[in-house]
Amino acid sequence: MKKKILLGLGTVVLLVFSLSFYMYDQTKYTTFGTAMSDLKNKMESDNAKSISKLIIDYMPTIEEYQQGIDYKYVIIEDEEQINRIFNRIVEETANMEVKETKERMGLTKLKILFFTKGSKYYSIRTTEKNIISNGIKKYKIIKNNELQNIIDSENLDWILD
Repeated sequence: MKKKILLGLGTVVLLVFSLSFYMYDQTKYTTFGTAMSDLKNKMESDNAKSISKLIIDYMPTIEEYQQGIDYKYVIIEDEEQINRIFNRIVEETANMEVKETKERMGLTKLKILFFTKGSKYYSIRTTEKNIISNGIKKYKIIKNNELQNIIDSENLDWILD
């Protein structure tokens, strides 16, 4: 009889623990739109009124490099183009599913730097492990990397290095 009670109690404790962990893990899921809101709020609190320069770095993976894809970057100072790209990033990544992570970033694949008139900068970067950071927190991309899709679809004047 005692054995059944202990087994039942152990099962309940295990079930409660598993359910608690699952619920805690679910709170880490969000969209990158929330992460971009955090970045925009930080920019506003820093009085970063406008972006004067945008630098995008693309670092190929080893496999891409072996296929002939080189490091490239672009510097954009045209205000209209900067605003268009920034707005696309905000709008088109809004529903991108991500999960907050403490995992190490790994090698950077794509880095976007937004410079304000006072030379302060804010960054978004993705890694080969599909981790994305807004400079405040790190997230694992769950499905499609919409940020990469946006940059790939822009007609940018890349500088090869």
